[in-house]
Amino acid sequence: MLRFENGDLHIPLVVIILMLRCENGDLRSPLVVNILMLRCENGDLHCPLVVNLLKLRCENGDLHSPIVVNILMLRFENCDLHSPLVVNILMLRCGNGDLHSPLVVHILMLRFENCDLHCPLVVIILILRCENGDLHSPLVVNIQMLRCENGDLHCPLVVIILILRCENGDLHCPLVVNIVMLRCENGDLHCPLVVIILILRCENGDLHCPLVVNIVMLRCENGDLHSPLVVNISNVTL
Repeated sequence: MLRFENGDLHIPLVVIILMLRCENGDLRSPLVVNILMLRCENGDLHCPLVVNLLKLRCENGDLHSPIVVNILMLRFENCDLHSPLVVNILMLRCGNGDLHSPLVVHILMLRFENCDLHCPLVVIILILRCENGDLHSPLVVNIQMLRCENGDLHCPLVVIILILRCENGDLHCPLVVNIVMLRCENGDLHCPLVVIILILRCENGDLHCPLVVNIVMLRCENGDLHSPLVVNISNVTL
């Protein structure tokens, strides 16, 4: 303790003793915690000792311990959003079902603010959220809107989430309508997603809804008078 008070945090003796303590399972001893906190306060977030201790903690299931959370938050403040340690810990959290933990949400929001909308971690977490039925969570909706505003109307994630929404009967939700309208304004009148949503709407009797009418009118203006979709809708209407 005298050595640490004197700032000898990096001398070989300290490192060796800490490693021996960790190998013996003393991951939570006050000495280990104090040294890690002192190292982090000094900016040693990436030193091998800190990384190894955190990995050992995570392997032992300490994903939510204050020291893990504090170090991760310090890394994010330093923009280390993509470091292997951060990604591995987040993946372990998600594997344990911590999809809604404040840390995961906070990190995702930071990634989006930095325009990391397509990073594998973001996509994987969102897919897991959707498989769990979180199609309407503010995070999913905000990310989809950001993706669409950036022109990612055809990215697999947007398509998968929209298809899941439609299968759940969310044919009229603003997000679906906005994305379909954006697709049509871009001339994607024949894309499979638009066709599938229109067919589902028609099967549900929404033959006169503005979206169906507008798209069919746009198709007809483009000369698609004989397209199966136009013919089917016309026949059902008649």
